[in-house]
Amino acid sequence: MKKCKKNHASNEKGGRVAVTRFLQQLTDEAVEIDRLILLSLHRGRMPRCAEADRREFEFEQKRRVKQRLTYLKKKKLVKEKKAQGRLLVELTDKGKKELVQRTIRERPKLLDKQVCLVAYDVPVTASGGRDGLRYFLRSAGFIRVQKSLWQSDRDVQQDVKTFIKKVGIEDWVVMFLAKRQ
Repeated sequence: MKKCKKNHASNEKGGRVAVTRFLQQLTDEAVEIDRLILLSLHRGRMPRCAEADRREFEFEQKRRVKQRLTYLKKKKLVKEKKAQGRLLVELTDKGKKELVQRTIRERPKLLDKQVCLVAYDVPVTASGGRDGLRYFLRSAGFIRVQKSLWQSDRDVQQDVKTFIKKVGIEDWVVMFLAKRQ
């Protein structure tokens, strides 16, 4: 099978996307390693060639899955565990945070110079929610405009709304979609 050369930038982006897809497959529950390999095989394109090419393709896919898994274990984003004689993989808390950050940062940019603005005035009694919101906004790629005003050029409104509801600070947070002049 011939390998085509790609420039370094596209390989880097492709690797990020592949790792994000890999993390998404682990979102809800622990997954058996063999199932991860099968999921990966169906994501790729199966060559329409002889049996040998198909086996080589499957071998390459398995190698890639193992590489991603090794990378994620090294970064402590996933953990392995044995259950009923099977080897399972599941996201760690750090892995769940990483998945949220990657998902938000890969959202498409807003059109026509639009920005998503988040303003808040959370009371001292709910300071944990305020600190969590600031951490979330920073890790989601928002830029701080003023002390309690943040902006992003990504389409992340639904993600922010979900976080605000989960933390229970919706009464003190306002979100706007504005057009830059």
